[in-house]
Amino acid sequence: MLLVLLLLFVSLDSWAQSYIEYYPNGVKKLEGDTFNGPFVYFYETGDVFLKGFTREGIKDSIWNYYNPKKQLAMRETYRGGQLSAKRTWKYYPNGQMGEDLDIAYELFPNRRDTGNVTRNWKFWYEDGAPAASLLFVNGADSSSIYWNRKGDMINREEWLIEMRMEAENR
Repeated sequence: MLLVLLLLFVSLDSWAQSYIEYYPNGVKKLEGDTFNGPFVYFYETGDVFLKGFTREGIKDSIWNYYNPKKQLAMRETYRGGQLSAKRTWKYYPNGQMGEDLDIAYELFPNRRDTGNVTRNWKFWYEDGAPAASLLFVNGADSSSIYWNRKGDMINREEWLIEMRMEAENR
């Protein structure tokens, strides 16, 4: 019986092999352990596109996604293969942070659907000045603060008009 268990353990462990794949131009496309361990996917330039971790063949823990400028663009957190949090970042062409959208899902322990959702969103102007900070709990607007380009607090309607006018002038 001990020999059978030992052989089973060795055969299961052999599945956890590191895997490497290349683009036709010879640049590494992906590397990692698709069953248990770290996993990295690359752009054709060789820069990192995503880094994550698998456990028993499914996404687990933190998965980071990068844009072509090597800036962190999105982070997803998985627990047991289920998405539990997601955060995205958008940048202006000058590299300045433009948006930081953070969504946390609280999962019901015995159901696969999402329960309570908390969203914390932040926006900046191209020069780095704050534009808005929004907090939503269970879909309801819990706290919102808006600023104009001068740094003065304004109401939501004024802010939306300012954002529309700025978009039209681009």
